[in-house]
Amino acid sequence: MKKGAILTIAVSTFLIILSFAIFIGGSLILDRDISDESIFRGDSGEVFVRYHDTYSVYVNDTYSCSETTVSIHDDDWEYFFEDCDFSYVDGDWRYIGYLNPDVSKNLQVESNNEIIIVNDLADASIIFTTLCSLPVCCSGIIGIFIGILLLTRRDKKRKQKIIFQ
Repeated sequence: MKKGAILTIAVSTFLIILSFAIFIGGSLILDRDISDESIFRGDSGEVFVRYHDTYSVYVNDTYSCSETTVSIHDDDWEYFFEDCDFSYVDGDWRYIGYLNPDVSKNLQVESNNEIIIVNDLADASIIFTTLCSLPVCCSGIIGIFIGILLLTRRDKKRKQKIIFQ
C-alpha cells in the first residue's frame, strides 16, 4: 500500500511541475513581437483571408487612429471595421480595427500609413496552451492529497475473537 501512495505522490508532483512548465511556456510565447505574426505588412497590396477567421489591424504607433485611413475590400464589399482603441498598443503597433470576412479570397489593402494584419487565431492558440496548465495542476494537487491520505491510512485488520465454550 505504501508503494502505491508514494507512486501517486510522485506522479502528482510531476503533473504539477508539468503544469508550471506549460504555463510559463505559454506566457513566454505571449511575450512576442506582434509584427512577426502578421500576414500583411505595408500600406497597399493584397492579403489572403480565410472564411470566418478574425483579423486585427494595427498601425505603426507613431500614427494615431484619426491620422490613418484603411480600406480592405474586394470589388463588392468593404471588410475593414474601424474600432480604434487608444490604449491598446502592442509593441510598436496600435490597434485600429478588425476584419471578419465571410469569404476565403485575396482582398485589396489600401492605407495612408504602414499597417499590419494579424490573424487572431494565433493568439487564441497561445491562450489555450496557457489555460491547459490549469486542469493538469488541479489533477496534480488532487493526486497529492490522495497520496497523502493513502500514506497516512492505517490498515486496520479485523481481529477475530475466538470464544471457547
